[in-house]
Amino acid sequence: MGDQLGRDHQVTVINRSEDFVYIPSLVWVGIGRMTHSERMTEMAAACIASMGDSLWDGSAAVIMVYPVVPDNRIFPNEKGRDPFVTHMEMGLAGAWMKRMIHTTFMHKLQGRIGWKIIPE
Repeated sequence: MGDQLGRDHQVTVINRSEDFVYIPSLVWVGIGRMTHSERMTEMAAACIASMGDSLWDGSAAVIMVYPVVPDNRIFPNEKGRDPFVTHMEMGLAGAWMKRMIHTTFMHKLQGRIGWKIIPE
């Protein structure tokens, strides 16, 4: 698949394995197949706005939402979201939350030991 895509579309292919999926190839050309899908009612999201880079006097606002799209069938409250996961942190607590999310994301991205147990 990688050689086909690179030959026709001027793409540098880094991984030549058959499991490799180049997302724009799925959208533009239709080569490959999606190996994972998830409903937005099962997906979590985080938004981080940083206002400093120190863990002692920095500040940040972190909003975590689960699920992205409200689901009143599973969470029968007025918001349709999980009240234990959906919350907002501001100030120094937000800076620490930002550091935690950033560190775990980089750990997963680099494929270090235990990366598979970190949720998407």
